[in-house]
Amino acid sequence: MTEAVTFEAGGLTVRQLDRTAQEGVQTLLTACDDYAVMLTGRPHGPEAATDLFAALPPGRDEADKLVFGIGAPEAPLIGIIDMIREYPEPGVWFLGLLMLDPAHRSQGLGAQAYEALAEYAFAEGCDSIRIGVVKENERALTFWSRQGFHELVRQPLRMGDKDTEAVIMEDVLVAADE
Repeated sequence: MTEAVTFEAGGLTVRQLDRTAQEGVQTLLTACDDYAVMLTGRPHGPEAATDLFAALPPGRDEADKLVFGIGAPEAPLIGIIDMIREYPEPGVWFLGLLMLDPAHRSQGLGAQAYEALAEYAFAEGCDSIRIGVVKENERALTFWSRQGFHELVRQPLRMGDKDTEAVIMEDVLVAADE
């Protein structure tokens, strides 16, 4: 792997992770089982971190995937970001996950992490960021709308034992001084 990407988000460090961080990622995912239950109907399994690092859309490889940990260096992770570059089309990056430990939610950290991520992505040539949010996650829909995302389309989605609908949203990035 090339040199790991690191940037600041408020008082936190966002650092690129590799598979050697799976134990810490698994601990965070387990702490966030509320999200997994809402999404799939069951908590994260023991292979959730392995699955997160391996998950790629068709036609993409590990070089396209970025997994970031949020938190102070050498401290347990308080959050994670999963992103695919240049997907589903050139200039668009797909944000698969921005998750914070429940003890660190509703403190503005998610917004700080996203803002720093968007600045990094824009500097790397990204024109827009897309996400998919399950329609039941009203809190996330509100959060992403506040970050500047707008709805593009809704698509049927099967997650675990649940049939739902994914709300595909997009944030078109512009230079900070515009």
